[in-house]
Amino acid sequence: MSPSSRRARHRVVVVLAVAATLVGGCTPSAAPSDTPSDVAPPARSDRGSLAAFAATNGLDGLAATTVRVTAGATGTTRLQVDALVADTRATRARGLQQVPDVPAGVGMLFVFDGPAGPAGRPGFWMLDTLVPLDIVFATAAGDVVGTATMQPCTARPCPTTHPGVPYDVALEVAAGTLATAGVRSGDRLVLHAGPPDGSEDGPIGGADGG
Repeated sequence: MSPSSRRARHRVVVVLAVAATLVGGCTPSAAPSDTPSDVAPPARSDRGSLAAFAATNGLDGLAATTVRVTAGATGTTRLQVDALVADTRATRARGLQQVPDVPAGVGMLFVFDGPAGPAGRPGFWMLDTLVPLDIVFATAAGDVVGTATMQPCTARPCPTTHPGVPYDVALEVAAGTLATAGVRSGDRLVLHAGPPDGSEDGPIGGADGG
């Protein structure tokens, strides 16, 4: 778990970025389920619980936003979480390392800025990560291009997880969340334009112009 972005006012903006190092937090890829989920999305955390999660785990300096994954065909919400934003090299490198529990409705959004280098975006690994995690990979436009379930790793070399196609942003949540919600490639990743509990939705990516 680990990968940077620029935010214009209340909006997280993703531009393509160069990443030469591994991003922390993952293992073998798991193919998305082909069967639709008839399970309602888990309840979102409230801002207080997200703030408590951040403070407890030494992550209280990070920005926060609300992320939704919607069904590609219908636009219905499969999953909605309040997420801390890792948008610098240091915060992406740390990710959710040493976090003993990731509650339902809470996640971490990894955002890169700038164009990807010739080798593309880095893979994710789970070095010093204490609990299994699910990960969603998406493009700057918000198209979900891959999902995986990753297991903790205590010693190098750790397995790495990559969708095998270009991506610009990734969302990590507790393991089992994606299967329950039915999240799969072809879905859409969208976020509120403001912090958690904001009312305006916007795409993950876009041009900042500044």
